[in-house]
Amino acid sequence: MRNDKLILFVIVALLTVTIPVKNLVVANDKFTPTEDDINTWRYGALILPQSALAPGAPANASHLLKNVETWAEDTAKYLKPDVKIPIVLYLHSCGGNDHYRWSETLSEWGFGVIAPNSFARDGRRKHCGTMPGAKLFNMRMSELYYALSQIKKTDWIDQTRLILMGHSEGSFFPPAYSDEDFTAHIILAGNCRFSHLGPAPCCAPGHSKAPKHIAVLNIIGDGDEWNEWACHATHKLRGSRFVKLKNHGHDISNTHPKAVEIMAKFLETCCGKKKIKNSTEGLDPFVSAKKLFDELGGMATIDVQLRADEAASKGDLEGRDFWLAVLKEVEKMVE
Repeated sequence: MRNDKLILFVIVALLTVTIPVKNLVVANDKFTPTEDDINTWRYGALILPQSALAPGAPANASHLLKNVETWAEDTAKYLKPDVKIPIVLYLHSCGGNDHYRWSETLSEWGFGVIAPNSFARDGRRKHCGTMPGAKLFNMRMSELYYALSQIKKTDWIDQTRLILMGHSEGSFFPPAYSDEDFTAHIILAGNCRFSHLGPAPCCAPGHSKAPKHIAVLNIIGDGDEWNEWACHATHKLRGSRFVKLKNHGHDISNTHPKAVEIMAKFLETCCGKKKIKNSTEGLDPFVSAKKLFDELGGMATIDVQLRADEAASKGDLEGRDFWLAVLKEVEKMVE
């Protein structure tokens, strides 16, 4: 009987060693990036916050990432002296680098965005469901660690305000990340279904493995065709929220006013985002409506709606509400 148990133990041990899907990437000082990991960085995007730029410097500095040795020093030349920039490490979906969903808005809010490019670039095709789950998880987690290693050694980055953000396939990784390198995790169009993978397994699918003091935001559409449920509401501190957008599908971007509102409040609470100044403070909706109606007639409704949408896209909720009040007054005048 003892011999049978011993044989069974040996078989299990050998299987554990030889099955590759179990050898998931673990972050540590001995992590050695592959050439693919480095290329994912080289082909990535770097969007700088407008408030931190030196006069005449462009916000899009993606080309600087091509030189992995000098990119940080070269980027510093684009910045005002002595700035410290909070960084969002953005992990894109399976179709390629879709950082544009949020990078412009985040830049306006004072955050830099670094988005490694895993797919739809030289040497890599987009895959969307064609790659085995364990291989995909290992590959992209390794890319995450390499990006983080670059971020960690950069002086002008505010190391106390690092945010890990993923959309769709990219959302697999924030809930599976259990270390304390980030002050917040943002999970967009994802449901934490792979959070049981990776180092330090702790829980069933559907949970975030982030330490409880990490702020976690999950936004998902109630009509998401890829994910049928949201992440379990496991975190409560520092503005953490788990939100379903009503009558909304898969993609979560800055074109959705409610998503922008939720994102703005979350970053204000967890991560030092400055509150948007209300540009309409002190104005009277009726007076503004009459002025626009006298100038534009019935077309004023379109003008006012555009102003409300613009305010919402910037996270200026008070400005949005003001212009919606103006719109009601204009509609009365049109009648």
